Amino acid sequence: MISDQELTDIYLRQIKTVYGIALCHGLQAADCEDIVHNTFLRLLESGTIFKNAKHEKGWCIVTASNLCIDLLRSKQFGQSEIREDDAVTHLEMTDQTLYRAVMSLPLRLRMPVHLFYYEGYKSREIARLLQRKDSTIRSQLAEARALLKEQLESKGYEY
Repeated sequence: MISDQELTDIYLRQIKTVYGIALCHGLQAADCEDIVHNTFLRLLESGTIFKNAKHEKGWCIVTASNLCIDLLRSKQFGQSEIREDDAVTHLEMTDQTLYRAVMSLPLRLRMPVHLFYYEGYKSREIARLLQRKDSTIRSQLAEARALLKEQLESKGYEY
């Protein structure tokens, strides 16, 4: 059984990641908060003991993602749009324009980009987490970069 202190420590380390995963699924703030709550409730109920920090983070990402998918199915959502307030206040970022652009990507591209750039996973790790081929993830990252470049250049940004 996981202790209250261990759960609190994991929560503090992983809350931004779990909330970010919920945002990537197109959920609004209230639903994101529910996903955070349910992810850590599931951890408490499961009593999972993690081998290391990478295992802990991966478990949180997969569990939160599965909970998001379940919620989307139960509400019969389509790919909903993220309200700018929710996306921007989630992360303390100096370039909120880039984050808004990332969050405007289609869900199939948004998740790999978020995991690669904001969570620091390699493409093969993302493939394993999302149960996709590594080549698919690399292609999706390339497609997302092209879309982001086009979108940002149309707004007058250069990089």
